Amino acid sequence: MRRAWLAAASLLASGCVPELGDAPFACGSAGPCPEGYTCQATVCMREGAAPGPARPARVTWINAAELHWVERAGGGAALVVNDGFSPDAHGLYEILVSPDGEVGAPRLLFGYGDEMPIASSVVALDDSRYAVAMLRFPRVDEDAMTLEVLAVDREPPEGTSPGVESLHREQERFLGGVEPPYIGAVARRGMIDVAWTRPSEGGRLEVLRIERSGSVWSRTMAMRQPLPDEILPLSGDCTLWRSSEDELSVRVGFESFAVGHVDTSGALSPPLRVEGVPLYALGGEMLVMRRGAYDERSRSYPVSFAHLGADGQVLGEAPGGVLQAAMEPFTGTPHAQGALVTPLAADASFTTFDVGFWTPGAAAPVPVARVERTSTNEIYSARAFAADGKAYVAWTEFHESLMDLWVSTASLEGGL
Repeated sequence: MRRAWLAAASLLASGCVPELGDAPFACGSAGPCPEGYTCQATVCMREGAAPGPARPARVTWINAAELHWVERAGGGAALVVNDGFSPDAHGLYEILVSPDGEVGAPRLLFGYGDEMPIASSVVALDDSRYAVAMLRFPRVDEDAMTLEVLAVDREPPEGTSPGVESLHREQERFLGGVEPPYIGAVARRGMIDVAWTRPSEGGRLEVLRIERSGSVWSRTMAMRQPLPDEILPLSGDCTLWRSSEDELSVRVGFESFAVGHVDTSGALSPPLRVEGVPLYALGGEMLVMRRGAYDERSRSYPVSFAHLGADGQVLGEAPGGVLQAAMEPFTGTPHAQGALVTPLAADASFTTFDVGFWTPGAAAPVPVARVERTSTNEIYSARAFAADGKAYVAWTEFHESLMDLWVSTASLEGGL
């Protein structure tokens, strides 16, 4: 890419003025870019050109669970990603996105060197900080895995490092494994709920709550249930959803899934097996994606949606398009009285894909925004968010032996 820029510079010096297009070159955070272009999210963009999809990072790997969207107070959204695999770059990074689609460069929020990858879940607190729930395997001289909940400053001033405060910390005996299981978190009104799996005693699901009293945070509740037989303790990835104002739903599992519920009294029900991938639970109902038989020719899976009631009965079914071979939708994200689900497409090429909006009572998500891709690489995972009448979408693609992170915005249809 640098050779292409030097060739263009040579043409300019000789008096030739080539047409470079709106986004001709990749660039670093400080350029170089041709005159009339600025470096935006690793791409030279023509000044005044409408922003398109941006590639703010090329990394070794980003897990499907490690894309976290948060609304910005001044408009737009912040994307926090956990890069636990790129050499010399392990850490949480903040990427700011404006409503018109301008994407900032990744900024380090919390680095952890070249330790083993740390699982994380990031949510917004009501005091201009992120709550970061982190689960780490032991260092060489330790024998316990550690759950820690941090408060990290959002959008610190340029040239400063964000403040970090530890709100809660506990340990569990380390029983082996390669990578910590995913954990889930939600926050509201001075409370943070965290879901994780503890491998001891045959494997347990735990949902704990920490609350703020003045300036002090402390654990006030811990709910536990044994893991179902089909959910192995070291693959018990957790996802936590707020299913009503005072109730939670928690999904646990990796290839097989089960879902439990926390009621208003703080009781956690035994997780029950669900066929397919539960994408969201709300109002006593659940949206589940199910894969069909793999198609060798298109290298894709046909998928369908199942709409389940509180007791697991199927209330409705609908076709859901296709997924590329390695694609992992992972989870929906809350919006209004429903959830956003992406990527959705009927064509296995995914030259465009949709963001769908699901509400209880619906058999499947309804498309509300469309993303135009400029790359043809295979997609791994995606996550959508909505604010300001815009859909904010982040997705990862495979690029040779690496992975690209892409970000784009699109208008929401129907005034959502």
